[in-house]
Amino acid sequence: VRSQRQDIRQILIPCNDIANNLENGRSINIVGLGAFVAASAMVSLEAQRAVLQKEFGRKKADVLAAALAVFEAGVEATRRNKEAVSG
Repeated sequence: VRSQRQDIRQILIPCNDIANNLENGRSINIVGLGAFVAASAMVSLEAQRAVLQKEFGRKKADVLAAALAVFEAGVEATRRNKEAVSG
């Protein structure tokens, strides 16, 4: 959904589709986080990866791997889709 506001920066990424394609539909927010970090550079990708490793590293290895995969998918979606960022 595109906003009509002109005072914001929009990142148009199909987070639901990306998460579902990775068979991780519960991690839609992490896809969005990856997209946001890649588009904004408010936090370095390395710093955010470290946070994910800290938060998910205490769980099973496959949980960490899945979280990192959806994060990277959000990053890549933003990089591939430069026109997805407007404002």
